[in-house]
Amino acid sequence: MAGKRRDADLSIDEMVRRYKAGETCGDIGAVAGLSQSAVASRLRQQGIKLRPGSKRPGSGRIDLPAPEIVARYRAGETLDMIAATTGLDPSTVRYRLRRAGVALRRTGKAPGQGRLDLPVAEIIRRYRAGQSTQAIGLALGVSADTIHRRLVEAGVARRPPGTRGVKAAGKRPKPAGRKGT
Repeated sequence: MAGKRRDADLSIDEMVRRYKAGETCGDIGAVAGLSQSAVASRLRQQGIKLRPGSKRPGSGRIDLPAPEIVARYRAGETLDMIAATTGLDPSTVRYRLRRAGVALRRTGKAPGQGRLDLPVAEIIRRYRAGQSTQAIGLALGVSADTIHRRLVEAGVARRPPGTRGVKAAGKRPKPAGRKGT
């Protein structure tokens, strides 16, 4: 039955009213029992100019001025924070900031969120005692990658993966989890 027009659970006047009030074609379609494209087609037949489309509500929003985004970003908000409160996608916020010539911060870093002050001497001591970077990271509340970076910065050679240091006799311990070896 391709091409047969399905009856909607909403009148066309109600669809137009909802669309003009800011609802998306997808939202209206969910209520009307129609697909997004069916709602869009019916709205166009009524002479309604459709907003730029997207499945994400508010992503077609072009009325938020770039200076406001720039001011909020420079005040310390992250891309995700701005996106969440404006209905924009974080990539759109990033694009608008770049177009405005704003130098972006490292991902996830708001002003004042600098490098963690970690006890490097303790990290080295624990590592040389045989603790894994994962275990040290868990104890200090950071990732194993952060511990690894601090060890590299301190000039500590990394052990081969899966080893936990060298025993006093000079033998490597057997890797955990292997049976029969």
